[in-house]
Amino acid sequence: MPLALVFLLVLCVGLLVTFNTGQVVGKKVELTNAADAAAYSIAVEQARARNLAAYLNRGRVANEVAIAQMVSLNSWVTMIHSTSDNFGDFIDTAQDFLFWVPYVGQALTALDRAMQAVNQALKVFRKAEIPILNGAITGLDQVMNFAYAKAASLALGDLGSSLNVQAMAGKVVEDNAPGAKLSLAARGVLEKNIIAANEQLDHFNPGQNNGGPGRTNTGGERYRNVVMASRDEFTRDRKTHGLFGFSSNGGTDMIEYDRWSGVDTHEFSFGVWPIFDIDFPLGWGGTQATNKNPRPKFFRGMNNDRGWKSPYDNRTYKAYNGVKKNSLSGKFIEDDPAVDDGGFQDKDAYFRGYRYGISHKYDDVKRGYSETPEGAKAGPIYTVEVTTKAERARTSSAIGMGVGRMKLEDKARDGDIRAMASAQVYFNRPYNYAPFQRMVWGRSDRKFEQGSMFSPYWQARLVETPLTDRLLLVGAP
Repeated sequence: MPLALVFLLVLCVGLLVTFNTGQVVGKKVELTNAADAAAYSIAVEQARARNLAAYLNRGRVANEVAIAQMVSLNSWVTMIHSTSDNFGDFIDTAQDFLFWVPYVGQALTALDRAMQAVNQALKVFRKAEIPILNGAITGLDQVMNFAYAKAASLALGDLGSSLNVQAMAGKVVEDNAPGAKLSLAARGVLEKNIIAANEQLDHFNPGQNNGGPGRTNTGGERYRNVVMASRDEFTRDRKTHGLFGFSSNGGTDMIEYDRWSGVDTHEFSFGVWPIFDIDFPLGWGGTQATNKNPRPKFFRGMNNDRGWKSPYDNRTYKAYNGVKKNSLSGKFIEDDPAVDDGGFQDKDAYFRGYRYGISHKYDDVKRGYSETPEGAKAGPIYTVEVTTKAERARTSSAIGMGVGRMKLEDKARDGDIRAMASAQVYFNRPYNYAPFQRMVWGRSDRKFEQGSMFSPYWQARLVETPLTDRLLLVGAP
């Protein structure tokens, strides 16, 4: 019987130890899940904030391209109008030289009548088009782009991120582990993570080109390169070749961070190669979107007429797609961009509703970060530590089951059970989709894309807690 009593005592102690272990492990698992949920929720929210900023920046780029299209359209229509207006003089000259060719005179006369009809229609169209386009440009530049820039700044701002992250962490922890909380040290580490995340971004302020086309800065050039690369083909290159020496050319460039400028020409070329070659301008037109005073000249073009050097394909694109200042067409454009003979004035070649351009502040990823989808520099990491009192594990001592020799004391650092977890925001534009999916969402060249605030492929994942964060939390009281 004494032996049985000893074994019974050992059995009871063993049962209590097993019970306590189960309760503590269960509470630890609960805290771990809460820490995982809080860290992952923070990373998801921050990834969404970056994706929102990327969409807003892309929206601004799309609006700039739309403004460039309107500038291009007005310049091109002005050129057509000018051509139709000047074609009568060209017909008279051509008939003097080609009177001996059968049927040519009749054909030229019919063409002249058609051009006169086109001229009248274009005059009416331009009168209605100019105020409509100017109003649309005003709305895109002064309303939408202004709102987009402010919203992107708020989404990535320090204060907003700090308040949102701290509030979210506390709520997620409470929802997943009632009674648990973030310790003061945990909140300090989380604040450090927020500051470190902000330090992975460059804060650019392009500003307006008050110093003229020669005034540039890194942020402005970076944004302008994205906008210039996003232009559609009509905006970039309006060169065409017709029959019998007729040709047209034109292009639209962002000359300054707050000025779009486009020119168009229609010419008749004749000569004997390689002896001489003459380009006779039949029509021309120019349009600028700018609020500058006095009204800027059209030439020289972008980058002092050297054109735009693309950092994406290492190619230099000619200013205005090759239209030169020293050509006859270039001189006519500079002197009469809106075609005064058609009842228009020089001011009609300028859309004054364009004021800000890409001068608003914006954020982008610093070099050295988010260049690959793996590793500590793939993106910011957020660490969460969750604590709760050991008595909440409801062990035998917490509920008063063990007394005397049967009492098992619970021991934990500062009487708390703790769990920590970390999550990372990282950029990865997938490339391993099926062909259709890759065409829509992924990269067709199967290359990894560097993270930026112009591409919305920011994601979240759980990662191992960085050693620095672990040491700070373990060493904290």
